[in-house]
Amino acid sequence: MHDALAYIEQTSGNGPLIQYFAGRKLVDMSAAEFLQEVRRLSAVLLREGLQRRHVGIMGRNSVQWLIAFCAITNIGATAALMNPDLNAQEIRRAIQHTDLDALFFDADAAERVKVYTERADYPTFCLQEKHYADSSSAGQPYEAGPEDIMCILYTSGTTGDQKAVMLSNRAVVSGFRHGLATTFRNTARYLSVMPLHHVGGVHASLTVLLKENCVLGLVDGPMRAKRGIEQMKPDLMFAVPSLLRAIEHELTKRQGGERSAFGESLRCIICGGAQLPIDLISTFQKRDITILNVYGATETTGVVFSHEAAGGDATALGRPQNAEAKIEHGELLLRGDMMMSGYYNDPEATEEALKDGWYHTGDLARVDEDGNYYLTGRKKNLIILSNGENISPEELEKYLVLSPDIAEVVVTEYQDALWAAVWPNYPDACSAEERERTRERVRTFTAEYNDRMPTYKRLHGLRFWDSPLPKNATGKVLRSQVKL
Repeated sequence: MHDALAYIEQTSGNGPLIQYFAGRKLVDMSAAEFLQEVRRLSAVLLREGLQRRHVGIMGRNSVQWLIAFCAITNIGATAALMNPDLNAQEIRRAIQHTDLDALFFDADAAERVKVYTERADYPTFCLQEKHYADSSSAGQPYEAGPEDIMCILYTSGTTGDQKAVMLSNRAVVSGFRHGLATTFRNTARYLSVMPLHHVGGVHASLTVLLKENCVLGLVDGPMRAKRGIEQMKPDLMFAVPSLLRAIEHELTKRQGGERSAFGESLRCIICGGAQLPIDLISTFQKRDITILNVYGATETTGVVFSHEAAGGDATALGRPQNAEAKIEHGELLLRGDMMMSGYYNDPEATEEALKDGWYHTGDLARVDEDGNYYLTGRKKNLIILSNGENISPEELEKYLVLSPDIAEVVVTEYQDALWAAVWPNYPDACSAEERERTRERVRTFTAEYNDRMPTYKRLHGLRFWDSPLPKNATGKVLRSQVKL
């Protein structure tokens, strides 16, 4: 990180490096201001002797979060990234699991971390407060090598089994180089909406900081995306499918009459984290907005596959980038510099995931004669019925989401049969009668689906949800919480 900060200093001009909201005000921060804050906080951490230690960050998206991350890694310490919504018990478990020596936290989490802030032997720092130290009294930073761990991040855990992933300097820097040469090559303004404690949020944001003549727009999560698009005017952003659908809805709602400025600056949206909703592509094509369907994981330091979506198969990934790929027994395996070092304090899981240098993704895939890869499901999500049939729910869901009346769907097993949990795509402010008509169209669509499918892939029933399906911080549906 020390070299990365030096590069920012050498290549950045006088314009803004970062834009963020302070209340209703849009604030510009230059590279000089950002680097000054990073160095000031680095001196504080050095005074505490935190070189080569584990320092946690538990906060929502903010410029202070980025400053803390860069300061931690600048002194050769490891940043452990935590979900800001953890309760007190989960915080204690995460701190113990990752062997934290210090913690940064948001002011609204003060009560939840009180047991640690009251300990004299445990340095804690509120992200919303200024911290100062006399640099002359600070120690020397540790010069981290390629295999030293830059950060520890938890996986998304959509099936309830989160693991702490260790990403080395080698993996993160490899990701920087790849991103700057491909996805971020032509961008001038990037909007960061995904949580920074996830790899898709933090790695993309750091990559943008390294790009010359580029501004990072930072907002506090997907719920603030609309405001960021309107005022920061990005040409590139990342969106999980649920956010992509919300953006498409906003674009559709504003079309007609006087032309809306919403989204006019957008040229490309990177979509990943779950299955791409192909039915939305036409709206973006009409606006000349490219949708990139990407695939990656926390364990791969981000994107490994990137494929321009123009309709057709939602499972298409294209060819691997910056990594080798192969399929063994139906499972996608990856190898390259961007792969993780392992799972922290979990040698058994590490041994299971990393074999002979290959990362076993747990995703089921196929490859065609041209070398293009396609996802077919997730090993852990396979539904095994008593008749011996193995069914990938994602394979069925990709057909069901083609209905314009289905916003979200999860196929699951219930009483030894296939059922679908559905959140319908209700019109805005619709009446009870309109909601029932929407549900009836869904029933008709699934009946037609059943007519086309073999018996073992047919749905036995539907369960309509009264609210959107439960999701994690990045917007991925939590299958483990979808109960019929």
